[in-house]
Formats: sequence, structure tokens, C-alpha cells
Amino acid sequence: MAVTCRTATLFFLVIVALLISTPALAQVPRAERPTYALGEKWIRNDGVFDLIRVEKDGYVFAAGGGREVHLSKDLMLSRISRRGELEWDLHPTPKLTWPLEVGKWGVQQAIVTAPTWPMASMSHRSMISIPARIAWTISEFRKVETPAGSFDAFKITQSLDLRSAVTSSFSSAGTMTLWYAPDVRQLVKAEGPVGAFDVVAFDRSPAIAPPLATKGIPQGSTTASSSTTSPKPAPKETALIPSPPAAGSLVRPPGSSEMAPTEPAVLTPPTIIFRYPQNEARLKDEASVIAALVSSARGVAKVVVELNGTEIHRQVEREPAKSLTLASPVKLTEGTNSIVIIVEDSGGIVNRETRTVVLESVRTAAVSPAPPSLAARPRNLWAVVVGVGRYDDSTIPRLRYTVPDAEAIYQTLVNVAGLKREHVMLLTDKTERKPTLRNIRWALGTFLSRSASKDDTVLIFFAGHGAPEIDPRGIERDGFAKYLIPSDAEADDLYSSALPMDELETIFSRIEAERIVAFLDTCYSGAAGGRTFGSRKTRAGQVDDEFIERLARSKGRAIITASRSTEVSLELPELGHGVFTHYLIEGLRGAGDGNKDGIVTLQELYEYVEAQVSRRSRAVGGNQHPMMRGQLEGSLPLVRVKR
Repeated sequence: MAVTCRTATLFFLVIVALLISTPALAQVPRAERPTYALGEKWIRNDGVFDLIRVEKDGYVFAAGGGREVHLSKDLMLSRISRRGELEWDLHPTPKLTWPLEVGKWGVQQAIVTAPTWPMASMSHRSMISIPARIAWTISEFRKVETPAGSFDAFKITQSLDLRSAVTSSFSSAGTMTLWYAPDVRQLVKAEGPVGAFDVVAFDRSPAIAPPLATKGIPQGSTTASSSTTSPKPAPKETALIPSPPAAGSLVRPPGSSEMAPTEPAVLTPPTIIFRYPQNEARLKDEASVIAALVSSARGVAKVVVELNGTEIHRQVEREPAKSLTLASPVKLTEGTNSIVIIVEDSGGIVNRETRTVVLESVRTAAVSPAPPSLAARPRNLWAVVVGVGRYDDSTIPRLRYTVPDAEAIYQTLVNVAGLKREHVMLLTDKTERKPTLRNIRWALGTFLSRSASKDDTVLIFFAGHGAPEIDPRGIERDGFAKYLIPSDAEADDLYSSALPMDELETIFSRIEAERIVAFLDTCYSGAAGGRTFGSRKTRAGQVDDEFIERLARSKGRAIITASRSTEVSLELPELGHGVFTHYLIEGLRGAGDGNKDGIVTLQELYEYVEAQVSRRSRAVGGNQHPMMRGQLEGSLPLVRVKR
């Protein structure tokens, strides 16, 4: 009996030991479905994709060249478009089962819409819809290598079978593989006929980003590579430009152990860690991205990116951060390209890193169709509409009708002018993306530059405060710098918190469209009342219009302001709008069709608005005259009037 008990006990202990050590009891990898907010970025080797819309059924990410990628809430690819034209569509989108676990699978019927000739240009392309069968499976969970690092990721494989119209049988059309990494909450890699990419960096704090030394690259190294072989080190230039000791700073007298006020004894230049592309990389796509992590103990104040000697990106930090992720879209030229990142910290110390990459020629006359004529190319309208009514700074007067102005302009552009909703970016106090300085810069300098092509037209509308401030640079003839005032501006620090009108010139240069028209329902006189105010840094003086002349000097640019520089832009309760915007809307709805030909042109619209605003302002005791400056060839049709 004793032997039997000992045997049973031993057997029990062995079973327990096996159960404890067996992989079957190890935690099974699983991932919950992520959610994303507007403004998030996916920095991939084919571009920087911003989340511009969160829809009921999914997310819309946009990158340069007007590219849009639609993902379902399950992160399944549903649609690809470029400049508003469909390139690929899958409906309904397969439903991935969350949480993700290895072994899950599913099959679904769908309709695939794609071009009959993928190499054709958009205007010559015909589309076809074909019944399809989509089968997906989560086959494994393992490490996957990307230029941004090494990640534990789920492998999601989708096979696409198309049904023949003749035999009704299915035949394989390819396989798409996606890799989802739970630690970083996004797809980090894709391979397949619809598209391929690798994540190259993350637009978030390094504290939650994956470690930099994920591939045997020492921390602080200036090269991050997705291969196991290290590229040749790129030339490195370091320029130290220390600031002179400030009064009251700590200085160590020679031979003294006591500290007196001065700068730190050691001035370390900012650190630049290139994440993508690798030095001497050979790329096949002209649309790419530059990604790097820059840091400084003193705070990163400015980052500049140059391509082949030309500045393509400038980032000035209002509050210098210890570190930040740089992500800049780039359009490479065939052959050798030189990329330089220049970083300046808050103390004026500068560092720079250089990379050389080669764009290989992948186009040949045999496969490239002849470009269509200019007349055959589709022309699109794109717009950014901004209305600022409430300001974080309580010393800046609130405006009652600027938000209704922006909302009415948005509805007019969509419902009357016929713009696609996804072509119009609306920023107001009520929208999810607020009209802050950062968001206004993003909408004008990023959304429009990535969306509008050469043959398109861009419309910009701003309703809110404008303000002058003493110009210490001495550039302006009247001695005043002028600003558009975002919702987070500080009245006594417009230089760092508001949008300088001079910066519009830089923004315009980033937009490829040949025609840009800006409507500004604001004013800059600094007088009491209306859509302007004067900060304590503004002295009495006469504000002139020279800055408008300068901004509109380039061909294809037109700026229409609500008033002259010395006047006040009025709001009237009986109109529920600013006077300028009220008649701008009426003109776009048909009242501006001066010659009654059924089309409202820009010149007709301006003549109507100028006459009506001048008349109405006089009737209420005001003095407001809209002004247009610019160089546009011929008439610019804006709206076809519905009779």
C-alpha cells in the first residue's frame, strides 16, 4: 500500500512539473483592436500618412500626391485613391476577428473594383468590378524586421480569388501579407500586389517608441539600417556656435572650484539618428520619406531638411523639446540625391548629418503611356476653411460670427460649388481638429501640399482676428508685422504663437497647384472693434498694404481681403455673418454672375462683393472696402450657377 501511495505521489508530481513547464500553458499571444485619433501619423518608406478622417466604418490616411488609403476599423484595406480618383476598392471589407490570435481565419465574398490597365494615366483609365473571394488567416506571431526596428507581430495573410465571367470558377489573383505589432498599435509591414511598405519611424515620444538599438546598432549611432550589414558611414559635419555668457549665468573662474554664472562647461551638439533612408540606399520610387530622431539636452529649437542643396522642410519648435521625431515627405530625382538634416538647439548649437541615396530608373518607354493632353487631365478644387471665434487668451476679444462664416462657406463649397467633402478641410471651434496654430499650419502646408496637383485650384478661407505687432526686423515699410490669430495665440507674444502673413508665401510655395485664391475675412489695423486687436507691443501708426502686394506677387496667386489695411472688418447681427463673408456666400450662390452666363468667375465674384460690402458698411456708419491683389491669367471659373 505504501509503495502504491509513493508511486501515485511521484506520478502526480511529474504531471504537475510537466504542466508547469509545457508550452501549452504559456501565455497565448493576443492583441485587442486599436483605435486612432485625428492627426496620428504612420511614417512609412512610401510617405508620411496622416489620419485626416475618422469615419463610421474606418479610417482615412492621406500622404503626398493626393494619395488616400482607407482602412476598416479592423485595419483591413478597403480603398486606395489618388487625387480623388479611385485606384482600388474592396466591398464589403473583410471582417477581421479581434482579438487577434494565431489560428483564426475567415472567408468572405466581395466585389473588387480595379483598373483594367494599371499602367494607364487616370484620365485614360477604365475600371472594372469583379466578384471575388477573400480568405484571411493569422498564421503566426513572430519578430519582423523593419527600418524602424524589430517587432513581435501577427502575420495576417489575405488571398484574393477572382471569379471568371465565363466559367464562374475562381482563380488566384495574389496574396497580401500584413504585419500588425501590438506594442506600437499599428501595421508595420505589408507585402503584396496592392501595395508594399515598411514603417520607418514613429510620431510619438521615444519613451513609448521601440528601442533604437533593435538591430545591433549602438545607442547614439547615426545610422539605422534594416539590413544586417552596416552601410558606409556618411560624412559628418559639426558646427558649434555657442552663445555668449548671459548676465547672471554661472562662470567658473580659472583655478577656482566655485561655480559662477555661465553656460555649461561642455556644449554637446544635438544628436541626429537617421532612421530612413539608409546611407547609399538604392530606391525605386521617387516618392519617399526622410525619418530621423533628433534630440538635445538643451531642447531642439529648429530642424531643417535640405535635398540636393534646396530646403524642403523647416520645423521651428515654439517650446523646444528634448527629443522629437522628424518625418518629411521627399520627392527624389533620378540619380544621386544628397539629404542633409540640420538641427539647432535652444542655445544656438548646430549639428548636421548627410545621407546619399540613389533613385534608380524604373520607367521605360515600352511600358510608360504617353501623358494625356492638359485639357484631358481632370482638374480638382481643394479648400481649407478656418473659423476662429473663441481664443484661449482671455485678453483677445471673442468673435461671434466667424464660426458660422466658416460653416456657411464650407456648405457653399460642397453643395453649390460641388467640391468633394474629402477635398475640404474645415477647422472651427466646433470641429474635432481645432483651429490652433499647429493645425492651421498642417491644413495649409501639409494637407493642401499633399493633395493638390499642378492642374488643380486651391481655395483658402480664414475668418478670425488679424493683428499687427512692431516688426523688429525692419522689413515692413510701415514698421508692423501682421499675423493671422489662431485659437491658442498669446496676445503679447504673437511672434511665437500666431501665423505671420509672411509665412503664407512659404505655404503657397509648398502647394503644387497653379492657382491659389485666399479669402481673408479679417483685418490688421489694430483698431478697436471688428476682426482685429492691438497687443501691448503695438504702437500707434499707419498700417499699409505692401505685405498683401508681396504675397500675391507670384503668378497664379490671388488674395482677397475683407477690407483695406487701415479699415475694420465688420460683423452684423442682422446678417449673422461678417459683412464680407455674407456677400461672398451670396456671390458664390449666383448673385455674383455679372454677365448672366451661368458661371461665377473670380473677377465677377470680387466685383460683386466689393460693391455690396462698400454699400452695406456705409449704411451702418462703417468704412469697409474689400481689396484683391494677384496675378491670374484669364478668368477663373468658380461656380456653375443652377438655374
